Amino acid sequence: MINNIESDATKLWEELGGYIPANPVKLANSFRIDVCSAELKDGLVGGIVKDNETDKVKIYLPKNEPIYNQRFIIAHQMGHYFYHMIDKKKGFCDTSNYLSNNKSIEKEANLFAAAFLMNKKYFIECWSKYKSIPILSKIFGVSWGKIKYRLGLLCIQN
Repeated sequence: MINNIESDATKLWEELGGYIPANPVKLANSFRIDVCSAELKDGLVGGIVKDNETDKVKIYLPKNEPIYNQRFIIAHQMGHYFYHMIDKKKGFCDTSNYLSNNKSIEKEANLFAAAFLMNKKYFIECWSKYKSIPILSKIFGVSWGKIKYRLGLLCIQN
């Protein structure tokens, strides 16, 4: 499953032009999914919801979330959309521990987000060139924590 998620994310990233940083809003919009900011209940950091009457899907983000986190949350919700939601559920809501959650559906959504936002080939090239978490954070438009997460997924020592 992991190799499929990595290759799926790479294929979608390439179809959207292969730009660095990747654009998760463009990904969502290409599947007719709206991205909205909203006041979320305490502890929630994002969600993806399908309206059963209209079949319209929306991703919700907390209003004051930093852009680096918003980008990962959107890509994470798209992971839920691709792997857990189509014809199965009407939505997901994630709490602040979504990155460390050991449920397989959260791991898969996290892996998709990391693979889409930090393309494996370019991530490894950039790490080989700079060996700097802050520099890669700026290049890929994600937080330092997400860079560390991707390094771990790829078994790269930092």
